[in-house]
Amino acid sequence: MTSLRTAVLSLALALAAAACAAAAGIGAVPQAPAAAPQLKDLDTFLPDVASDDIQRRANALKAVEMLAMNAARPGAEAERAAAARAFAARLGAATPQAARVWLLRQLQLMGRAEVIPALVPLLDDKDALVRESARRALQWNPAPEAADALRAALAKAADPAWRVALVGALGSRKDAAAAPAVARLLADKDESVVAAALAALGNIGGPEAARSLSAARAAVPPALKAAAADACLKCADLLLKEGKKDEAAAIYQQMYAPAEPATTRLAALRGLVMARGEKAIPLIAEVLAGKDAAMKTIALSFVQEIPGPDATAAMTALLPKLGPADQAAIITQLGSRGDAAARAAVLAAARNPDAAVRAAAFGALATLGGPADVPMLAQAAAGAGPEADAARAALTQMRGQEATQAMAAAAARGDPKQRAELIKALAGRRAAEAAPAVTAAVSDADPAVRLEAVKALETIGDEKSLPALVAALAKAAGPEEPQALEKTILAVCGRAANKAACLQPVLAALAPAQMPAKGTLIKALGRIGGTQALGPVRAAVGDADPAVRESAVRALADWPDATVAPDLLAIARTDAKQTNQVLAIRGYLRLAGLPDRPAPEKIKMCQEALAVVKRADEKKLVLGVLGDAATPEAFNMVAAMLDEKPVQEEAALAATKIGKALGRPPAGAAEAMEKILAFTKNKNARKDAEDILKRAKR
Repeated sequence: MTSLRTAVLSLALALAAAACAAAAGIGAVPQAPAAAPQLKDLDTFLPDVASDDIQRRANALKAVEMLAMNAARPGAEAERAAAARAFAARLGAATPQAARVWLLRQLQLMGRAEVIPALVPLLDDKDALVRESARRALQWNPAPEAADALRAALAKAADPAWRVALVGALGSRKDAAAAPAVARLLADKDESVVAAALAALGNIGGPEAARSLSAARAAVPPALKAAAADACLKCADLLLKEGKKDEAAAIYQQMYAPAEPATTRLAALRGLVMARGEKAIPLIAEVLAGKDAAMKTIALSFVQEIPGPDATAAMTALLPKLGPADQAAIITQLGSRGDAAARAAVLAAARNPDAAVRAAAFGALATLGGPADVPMLAQAAAGAGPEADAARAALTQMRGQEATQAMAAAAARGDPKQRAELIKALAGRRAAEAAPAVTAAVSDADPAVRLEAVKALETIGDEKSLPALVAALAKAAGPEEPQALEKTILAVCGRAANKAACLQPVLAALAPAQMPAKGTLIKALGRIGGTQALGPVRAAVGDADPAVRESAVRALADWPDATVAPDLLAIARTDAKQTNQVLAIRGYLRLAGLPDRPAPEKIKMCQEALAVVKRADEKKLVLGVLGDAATPEAFNMVAAMLDEKPVQEEAALAATKIGKALGRPPAGAAEAMEKILAFTKNKNARKDAEDILKRAKR
C-alpha cells in the first residue's frame, strides 16, 4: 500500500516530467528543432529545459527526449551506452533541477550498469523530485547493481515514506536478495511500511518470503490482515507457477483454515485444487458434502479442472450422499467433463425420483450418452417441463453417426409422440443422411408425426424427398399441414442441385391438383425455373380461378432469371387485380436491380416500370434501382421525381448517390441539389448534396 507522501512524490515527478508539454498546450504550438538533435548538442538544450519561455522549454524537452529515443533504438548498443553516460555525467548540482529530473526520466528508459555510479548519490539528494527520479531509474534498470544500490539505500533509510518507495522498487524488481531486509520491516511501527513490505514479499515470492509472511501474519495490525493474506496467496501462486507444487500447497492449506475469511478460503481452495490435482478430490468432496453454499459453488466449478478417472469416481461416489440440488449440479459438471466413466451413475440418476436430478442426467447424456440411450431420451422428450427440454437437447447434441442411425431407426415405429420428437431431433442435428427415414414418415397415419416430418425436411430434405411431399399435398389436412408442406416444398426446390429431378414430380401432380395444392405446385415451378417449368406457369396466369392466377404471378415474381421480365410487365399493365399488379411490378423491379444487369438495361426497365406504376411504394423501388445506375440518364430520371412529395426523400437519396458516383456532376445537378437542400432533413443527403453542389458550381 503506497503512503500519501509517496503518492504525492510520484505525482510531483509525473507533473515535472510533463510540465513543459502541458504548458505548451496553453500558448502557441511549439516547433520541433529544425534538424535532428545530436549528442554533442546536449549542453545546448539542457539550460532551456528550465526556461521561462514556453516554446524554448518545449523544444529543449523534445530534443533531449529524441536523443534518448534514438540512442535506445534496437541494434545501437554502443550509442545507447554513450548517450546514457553523457546524460549521467550531467546529473550534478550545476544542472537545473528540471533538467536533472528530465535526464533521469530518460535514464529510467535507457540506462544500464554504466549509469548506476551516477544514480546512487542521488538517492541522498536534498531535492525530493531528484531523489525520487533516481529511485525510479534504479527500479527499472535491469542491471543487478541497481538492486544492490536499492538494498543499500533501504538499509539506511529513516523516513517511512522513503522506505515505502524503496521497498516498492525492490518488490517490483522481484529481488529475492532483498527478502530478508524487507521481511524485517514487517515489524515496523509505521503501517504504511508494513503494508509495502507485505506487498513486496508477495511480489518477490520464494520459500523465504513465504516463511516470513506466514510468521508475521498473526502480528500485523488488524487493518493489514487482508493484505497479509493476499501476499501469502500471491506468494503461493508464484511457487505454483514455478512448479513447486508441494510448497505452494502448504501455503494454500494454511490459508484454507476455518478461521480465515471466506474470500481467502475460496482462493486457497482453488490453489489446493491446482496444486494437488487428483489428491484434492477428498477436499472437494468434503466441501460438496458441507453446508457452505458459496464454497460448494466454487468447488463445483473446480470439478472440471481435476483430470483423470479418479476424480470422476470420487464425484459419482459422492452423489448418493447429497441432496437433489447438489446432485443435479454435480451431474451437470460430470456431463461437462465428458468422462465415459460417469455414464453408469448418470443413467442411475435418470431414474431418480427428483425431477431436477433427472433433468440434469438427461442433459449430461448429451456428452455421455450413445445409441442405447435414444429410447429413454425419446420417452422423456415426449413429456413436458425441464426434463423434456433437457432430453430434447441431448438428442440434438449427442455425438456420433451411430446415434443418428439409432434415432432414424426408432423414428420408424413405436409411440407417435416419441417418434415426432426423434424426427424433430434429426432436423436439429441437420442429419441429411436421415432424410429417407424422415421422408417415409411424411405419409404416416399420425398427424403429429407427419407434420414433424414435413418440417424436418425443410432442413434436411432434397429432391429425393419431393415425390412424397408432393403426394402429401393432395391429402393434407388441417390449417398447419398444408402451410408446412408448401414451405418445405419451396425450400427443397429452391436449394436442389438437380432441378430436373424436382420438375417431374411437380409437373405430374399439377394437372389433377386442386387449390390450394395447385397453387403450391405452381410456386414450386417458380423456384425450379427453366423453360419446361415456365410453360405451365404462363398458362396458369390465364386461369379462370383468381387464386391460381395469383399463385402463377407469385411464381413469376420469384423466378430465378430474367426470362419472365416481359411477362411481369404485361401483368402489371393489364391484370385487373391490384394484388397481381403489385406482385408483378415488384418482381419486375427485382430483376431490374440484379447486380450484374448493365446500367442501360436498368434504366430502360425503370422507364417501362414508371409508365405502369401507380403507387408511391413501387416508385420508391424504381428509385432504388436507378440509384445503382450511375449514369447521367439515371440522374435525369431521378431529378424529375424530386417534386413528387410522396417520394421526395427517396429521390433525394438516389440523386445524391448517383451524383457521388459520377466523377463530374451532370447537367442540371446544381438545380437538383438546391431543390434537395430546400426540403430534406436527412443529414447524409444534405451533406452529399452540398458537396455535389460545390463541384457543380466550379
